[in-house]
Amino acid sequence: MLRTAPLAAPLLYSNRRTVTALDRESGLPRWHFKAGSRVLRFLFALERVFVLDSNCVVYCLSPDDGRLLGSVAAAEASNWGAAMLAHDGCLYVATSAGVVALTQDGSVLWRHESGEKGTDGVLPGLALPGSAVQPDLKE
Repeated sequence: MLRTAPLAAPLLYSNRRTVTALDRESGLPRWHFKAGSRVLRFLFALERVFVLDSNCVVYCLSPDDGRLLGSVAAAEASNWGAAMLAHDGCLYVATSAGVVALTQDGSVLWRHESGEKGTDGVLPGLALPGSAVQPDLKE
């Protein structure tokens, strides 16, 4: 039986609402994904690609072909998605409304509501020992 080598992970590029996976050797696009609103953050973690848009929706994609595996609202759309951090099989998402912890399949483990609504231009960050995500100010 002939086996093919697994593809190297692509280079991700985002522009407005679209995330494009580029082949690292050729620069050619492998796949495109269009989010529901402006892409704020994305990351490779837990054998997935996670995309956070400005409506606080987290999309879970296959890194091989960009296929949508699922999506979940991390907060109401009137809030602002700010940071994502993966650790020990969980994805933590910070928004202007609080923090949500998600499993690899998108199930909500828990939510912490900050009591704040919307954003005043300051975006929340996340930190664990050895890693931190501290976003820029909102435009």
